This record gives sequence, structure tokens and C-alpha cells, in this order.
Amino acid sequence: MRVMTRALLIGRFQPFHRGHKYLLDTALKKFDEVVIAICSAQESYDFDNPLTSSERMEMLWNYIKKRKLTERVIIVPVEDIHQNRLWARHVCTIVPEIDAVYTNNKLVSLLFKYMDVKVIETGIKGNYSGTKIRTLIRDGKSWKEFVPDDVYEFISGIDMVRRLI
Repeated sequence: MRVMTRALLIGRFQPFHRGHKYLLDTALKKFDEVVIAICSAQESYDFDNPLTSSERMEMLWNYIKKRKLTERVIIVPVEDIHQNRLWARHVCTIVPEIDAVYTNNKLVSLLFKYMDVKVIETGIKGNYSGTKIRTLIRDGKSWKEFVPDDVYEFISGIDMVRRLI
């Protein structure tokens, strides 16, 4: 009997961009399932976190449904506890059991390694950054090329620009 494997992808997804897409695609090639942890779930309506956790869940779920990945991807909101030493353990108590963590964040990598969780460090392919995208949106500059088309439509539809001014 084959054992299912599951990876964890951690991010704030403010918004989900092509770098996140690359990480998700990479994880789905190696693992049967991927858990997407939407971190800082309690944060919203500021420059760093303009989207609510439910908006981020909807944005991601729309993306996943259109790609027929609903049987392979689980989305879980995770609130911050603001205690680095306990944070990775906190995440693991909320998400389903995982075999590995995908991250491009050095601190996240370190915290999960302390818990003896396999960490797959991967850089985000391309020059993608949520901060860069939010800045472009706020400044009225072109940002469409940094996110998948359906994410662009979602963000445009909720008029995220008014939250960034």
C-alpha cells in the first residue's frame, strides 16, 4: 500500500503571485498533496496585509479549482502567535500532518529544522515579491505580469488599490 505524502507551503499570499505558483507547482510534482498555510491570518486592511484571510482563501481556492487541484490542495488559515520559538510547533498543530515544508524564508527554514521537519529551501523563480506588487498597485503601475490571470481578476474585482493608499 502506497503512503500519501504531503508538503506544506507557507506564505501570507498578499497576493498570490507567480513565485508562489512556482513553489506550489514544484511541491505538487514531488508530493501527493500540498497544504497551503495562509499565515498572518488575523491581519488585514493595511499595506502589508491588505487582504483578509477569507479573501486570500477565496483567491487561492479559485486558482486551485480552475486547475482541478481540489483533491490535492488543502488551504488552512494560521494566525500569528508572535513567538518565533513556538511558531513552527503552532503551525504543525493547526495543519494536517506533513512530510516536508517548502519555503524561501530563512527564519521559517530554521524554525522547522529545529522541529526535525524536512525543509526544502527553494528560491522563488523570478523577481516576485508581494511588497513589490502591492507598491505597483498603490502607485497605479502595471502589475498584471506578476500574478496569474485569475488572481489579477480577483484583486481587480475587490478594488484592493483603495486599501493601499
